[in-house]
Amino acid sequence: MTTKSITLNVWQPNDVRVQVNQGEVNSRFLEIKILDKKKAFNLTGKTVIFYATKPDGNLIFNDCEIEKATNGIVTLQLTSQMSIVPGIMRDCEFHILDEELTKLKVKGLSIEIARCTDFESAIESTSEFTALTQALDEVNKVMEAYSEENI
Repeated sequence: MTTKSITLNVWQPNDVRVQVNQGEVNSRFLEIKILDKKKAFNLTGKTVIFYATKPDGNLIFNDCEIEKATNGIVTLQLTSQMSIVPGIMRDCEFHILDEELTKLKVKGLSIEIARCTDFESAIESTSEFTALTQALDEVNKVMEAYSEENI
């Protein structure tokens, strides 16, 4: 639905913060450009996995979609489990693995999940519908009376 582009560098400290809303479902994506000394990190033949600790201590291990391997661009889908608990998702790491299982870790992303009211569990209010129904009933009575007078 919506995508935010960020850049992470394998040789420099990164400090990127992203804010999302609690309870969102598969609607936000991060497009991450991975750099190696100011040049795109080539992801050809590699796998990228996202690891993080949710605010409640549970873990996330999700595959990233490599979009443009030679440009070092991957996409991370922010799933419903990522936004279920408000707070800061810490220890976010992107693990880049090649065919020999050599592992490179890229850190420096934190995801803040902003607390939101859970309207899905709210009971639907009927007072407004009742008022509308009553008004329509009144209009129908007037229309019927008017029709009977003109017959």
